Amino acid sequence: MRTTAITNAFVVTVDPDFRVLSPGTVVFDERGIQAVGPSGSVPIPREAEVVDGRGRLAVLPGLIDVHSHSSLLKGFSENAQLMDWLPEYQREHQVLTEADAYHACLISYLEALKGGTTTVLDMYRFLPQGARAAEELGLRVHLVPYAADHPTKKFFETLASTEDLIRDHHGSVGGRVRCWVGLEHITYCSAEMFRAALGLSDRYGVPIHTHTSEQREEVAAVESIFGKRPVLQFREYGILRPGTVLAHCVWLDESELDLLAETGTAVAHCPVSNAKLACGGPLDLRAMRSRGIRVGLGTDGTISNNALSQWETMKFGSLLQKNATLDAAAMPAE
Repeated sequence: MRTTAITNAFVVTVDPDFRVLSPGTVVFDERGIQAVGPSGSVPIPREAEVVDGRGRLAVLPGLIDVHSHSSLLKGFSENAQLMDWLPEYQREHQVLTEADAYHACLISYLEALKGGTTTVLDMYRFLPQGARAAEELGLRVHLVPYAADHPTKKFFETLASTEDLIRDHHGSVGGRVRCWVGLEHITYCSAEMFRAALGLSDRYGVPIHTHTSEQREEVAAVESIFGKRPVLQFREYGILRPGTVLAHCVWLDESELDLLAETGTAVAHCPVSNAKLACGGPLDLRAMRSRGIRVGLGTDGTISNNALSQWETMKFGSLLQKNATLDAAAMPAE
């Protein structure tokens, strides 16, 4: 097993105290990080490959993209609102092949890795190809098939293909590949599908992921169909609980925020994509954090972001909160 030691580096620990060690040393091998501390205080194994980071390296934990969609497309369907953009984006899925999916995953994961992202939650199709691409690149992935059963959305995955993925790939590649149950959107999936998805999640002990409340017009459409707001309908379906992650959540009211907090449901915040698609808002991070709702950052994939940079996501996420609250200290860098 190869051991590497990075010495004399600018080490950003991102521990509870946000300690920065300069100079610092990090020792790691295939099992993970074995030691972190000020240079000179960390024993370096004799067999380790030593990389001198003096004056040239910052070291920090790998970044995590909690909501992405692999794609072969960038700069496609520009300058469109979400509800006009979706039909254009879905053209990719109508013609997608397994070979396309493999190359889409490969180039998307490679771009993520080059930007310091080491774990990606990928909601896409033909995801055995995502497991293959991740294994080749050394990435950690959480694979979430788009699934839907609406008669007009037959080009998405099914719960049967989702179960195949979980059975064949969950926990594979030394645990680096994890699989979830994915539901594309509340209006694309029947009540029966939600019940079956919940059963599948329970049977295999895997989380559930879906989109919601990205744009006001979307929320209004859900209310017209169900007679209630999206998160309240999710409560009726029984999917709100620890382990469930809802992407976007820009337009939640107080009752929905309270419900997420009560149930331990988490949120994937995609500020760059939301801004590009003119979703408004932005998501109220202060309201979520004050309630103890867990929030992670996602790129939403190249199709709605044009990049997979979590650095850009962090900057946008911070700036949008400052701008919306008129408070320059609303979301500091840490």
